[in-house]
Amino acid sequence: MLIPRIVHQTYRSRQVPSSLRAVMASWTRVNGPGWQTRFYDDEACTDFVRREFPEYMDAYVSLPKDVERSDFFRYMVVLRLGGVYADIDVELRQPLDSIVTPTDTLVVGWEAEVATDAEAFKRHFVRKRQVLQWFFAAAPGHPVLRAACDHIARYARHTFSNNTNRDTLERTGPGMWTDVVLRHAAAHPPTLAGDPWKVRILPRVAFGVHPAGIDGLTPDAKEIVVLHHFLGSWKKRGGWHKRRSVLQIVAGAVTAALRRRSEAAPAEEPIAPSVLPLFPVSVSFSPPFTIMTHLVGQGDMQSGSDVSAVLTSWGTWQAALSRPSRRPLVVEALVGSLGPPEQGAVLVDVSAGQGFFSLAAAARGHTVVAFESSGRSLEAFSAAVLYNGFQDRVRLYNVSLGAAPTTLCLRAHEEGAAAAAAAGAARAAEVGRALQAAASSAAGDAAAAAAGAGELNDAAAAANRRGYGDPAVHSLPLARCAAMTVRQTLAHMLMGGDEAAATGAISPASVGSSDARAGASSSAAAVAGVTGMSLIAPLAGNGAGAGAAAAAGSANASGNAGAPNDANAPTSSLSRRVGALRLSAHGWEGWIMDGAEPWLRTHRPGVVLLEYAPSLVERSGYPGGGLRLLHRLFEMGYVHVAHAGFVCDERWFNISRALRAGGTALGDLASAAAAAHGDAAAPGAGAGGAAGGGGDAQAGAGGELSALPKQPTWCKLKPDLFQLLTDRAHPEVAENILFIHQTHTSVRGEALPAQKKQQEQPSGRADTAAAAQSGSQVPSSSSSKDATKSVVAGSASAGAAAGASTAVAASAAASEQAAGPHLRGNQAGLGRRAGDGRRPVR
Repeated sequence: MLIPRIVHQTYRSRQVPSSLRAVMASWTRVNGPGWQTRFYDDEACTDFVRREFPEYMDAYVSLPKDVERSDFFRYMVVLRLGGVYADIDVELRQPLDSIVTPTDTLVVGWEAEVATDAEAFKRHFVRKRQVLQWFFAAAPGHPVLRAACDHIARYARHTFSNNTNRDTLERTGPGMWTDVVLRHAAAHPPTLAGDPWKVRILPRVAFGVHPAGIDGLTPDAKEIVVLHHFLGSWKKRGGWHKRRSVLQIVAGAVTAALRRRSEAAPAEEPIAPSVLPLFPVSVSFSPPFTIMTHLVGQGDMQSGSDVSAVLTSWGTWQAALSRPSRRPLVVEALVGSLGPPEQGAVLVDVSAGQGFFSLAAAARGHTVVAFESSGRSLEAFSAAVLYNGFQDRVRLYNVSLGAAPTTLCLRAHEEGAAAAAAAGAARAAEVGRALQAAASSAAGDAAAAAAGAGELNDAAAAANRRGYGDPAVHSLPLARCAAMTVRQTLAHMLMGGDEAAATGAISPASVGSSDARAGASSSAAAVAGVTGMSLIAPLAGNGAGAGAAAAAGSANASGNAGAPNDANAPTSSLSRRVGALRLSAHGWEGWIMDGAEPWLRTHRPGVVLLEYAPSLVERSGYPGGGLRLLHRLFEMGYVHVAHAGFVCDERWFNISRALRAGGTALGDLASAAAAAHGDAAAPGAGAGGAAGGGGDAQAGAGGELSALPKQPTWCKLKPDLFQLLTDRAHPEVAENILFIHQTHTSVRGEALPAQKKQQEQPSGRADTAAAAQSGSQVPSSSSSKDATKSVVAGSASAGAAAGASTAVAASAAASEQAAGPHLRGNQAGLGRRAGDGRRPVR
């Protein structure tokens, strides 16, 4: 292990308050005997600096505040000895060995982020997104720590602002620390072979949760590694709050008021910009990879979420789940279905966004074909591909998909926008009300500013940018269009072969601009010579290294420059290797399936992940709506189906209502179930944090609840419930539906639904069973009512993927078993509560 198992803590004196002793004891209790804790008071700190860093001694003693000397010392002690630094009021929740890997040399975490300068001033931040420095782990001699120490020594007597507290934050605190860490992270991506000085910046939930539960993260989250209690105040001389009499408090307030009246209020200085346009986050996935995110409110929204903000907070993202980290994760189920990478299964990711699912598959060695048209998402996605060194695994195409080739309007000119708005006024008003309820005002203000004059940055605007938005905008004549892209069919993109010659490469440099219109503008320029088709070549080719430096801030990421992606696998061959298809097209999934029909006649991927919002499918004009789409997939042989999201949660609570005995309140029932299984579900949060599933439901004597099965994340879905799902789905937030083909490796060798029906009725429908087994005929709805519980099975070499897939199967099976007749008995009134209409329980 490169980071020594040592925890360094400081306090001004050896007399530690009793309120801190329990927090300090957590390091020994949780870490165990393998770690040692070292404590330093003021005298010990000074002796250490004099002995180990005489070159910094003059700067150390000249710093004006005790807290600044404490900051300086923490960098020096870890620079020399390595290990972990933690403020004395930081509590350890998880063993450090579970977080710090044997190859890590620097592990830090994100603090809360804000969208505006005004909010930063209010929260006493000096960056809109900061790297916290009350906890970090590093190997001895790490260059980031040396750079931090050199910065402090250079600016020990420098004045940064008109506020002494802001001076401290810039001189020795998180302002300086954030800049140093990000500069180093940009210059040392994982692609640099033999470079030991990598940096992992973990999501906020790891180290940055506030004990008051602000910013959407609560102190009971099981993902928390350390929790900072903020028991001290460095703004008070002496380092901690002192007990004061009422007279002292009043006298201090009067003195401060008189001072404010006699002095002119200093003007607030602007917040310093970040040294990088995009922010790296080490995601919660095995193996870990880094995803690039925008500041809150400046990236694309998808399925009602600011994806960048969710990734920064949780390190993962999945639509429609009340807790983004709730397991089994959707990404684990999807990537696990591909099996080991040596089998060559390919992921096709439609409307990939910032590339979370694609990058996860690439991290496990799979080839990925991804499609995205929004400039904001392309900027982050392409930078992450280069930063992680996935150029040989990911093909990223700047193209929108549909039923037929065409050019597509993404944004109208201002004069054309009025006509488009009038054409869809009623629909836009309905969508706008739903989105306003889902988005915070602060994020909305920042998004509008980032998007440019007149363009909002909500889910509808993001859908328009990627080519899956309002049909009235997409159908505008090109003369009235301010930005456009190419719409192509999925069949052509996967089967085009040599005849699908690229019209222009999308390099990271072309999408690395912070201007959200950059990607769309490049697409519009490419349209000029198009005759019905435009294939944008993958991320590769000459100049890729320069693009990496521009988009990801990398000083050296050109190791794979010039090498084509998967050069030995022609497109026609790749089309027969697709193992999983993800469709997240904001309601346009049916049209994409129409365009994929020639390909689907010759090859059907084993798994289809559909992000399903039936109201959006209807808005796109797809004939038959969402219900037709679901039945179409089932009739194609995807007979094993599970779903996760609001409707699954709602089904579970109705099952629980049927199982409960003797007037137990629904909230008490959920609490009892969570307590029985040790799950920290938030009261009144619907799904809470529940995940997985399993167990037997029992009602105790006398009408008392003795046990309940754990709430599942995934629910089994049969064709007779497709209508229910369609009726109950959220109007904007997509439900995750996992379709498993009857020939997928996870179900081969098991009795198919038609076979089981034949065994029950040997004299009937033998021809259907035989046809289903051979794959030449699709089983009917009635033959699938007893579908097996298999959902996705990974392989032994897939590691965590196999576990996730098994958990999905167990979760869906448990919910089906628990439901029995109860679900059908309550189906008519599913989720209907007084005053709630048809809105699902969240």
